[in-house]
Amino acid sequence: MPVLERSRIPLVALEDMNAVHYEEVDLINQIDALLTRIESGAAEADELDALLNALQDHMIEHFRSEEARMEASGFPPYPIHKGEHDRVLLELGGLIDRWKRERDTAPVSRYIRETFPIWFEQHLGTMDAVTADFLARTGA
Repeated sequence: MPVLERSRIPLVALEDMNAVHYEEVDLINQIDALLTRIESGAAEADELDALLNALQDHMIEHFRSEEARMEASGFPPYPIHKGEHDRVLLELGGLIDRWKRERDTAPVSRYIRETFPIWFEQHLGTMDAVTADFLARTGA
């Protein structure tokens, strides 16, 4: 069973934002599947590097794009939303740095299977939902 299911994540008012969220769901599920293979001995731990980097790159681009739209539209709670993006990118960056140093899958597994899914669903259902509603209303 996937960690995140497309059908269960909160949808927002803008389809392009939903599409980006689906891409992240797919990346999280790919990482989860690889972790399962690593844990069973069917894959090498080094394969995790590329997927973690892909997730980080995707999230950086996702957040930059969203933040540019918020800024351009004059979205009032922009600083709060951007602050949450910054916090999550710092958290993910720390996890990746730790992975590169220690090569321990346990912290990665906890983050991918527990921490990230909870945050992601809450973020989409709150901050992203409000942002998408505002952007849809203002035509930004």
